[in-house]
Amino acid sequence: MPEPQFGVFPLVLPAIPGFGGRVVQLHAETVSKVPVGANIWAEDRFGVQALRYSATRWTFQFHPEIEVQGARDL
Repeated sequence: MPEPQFGVFPLVLPAIPGFGGRVVQLHAETVSKVPVGANIWAEDRFGVQALRYSATRWTFQFHPEIEVQGARDL
């Protein structure tokens, strides 16, 4: 990545109706090639933010396990 992505950023997840919120980003890596069998699920100006492999398998660049306020407190 040209610059790390640390903080709270807006992200739209088109596959989740109504979700257009903020997510916690703590990384300096980017997806350079989408793996076979994966579909891009979310992107922003930094690149791919989520991939979906099946109805029950996803990968994320952001941290869904960290609440926005918790990240701000850090």
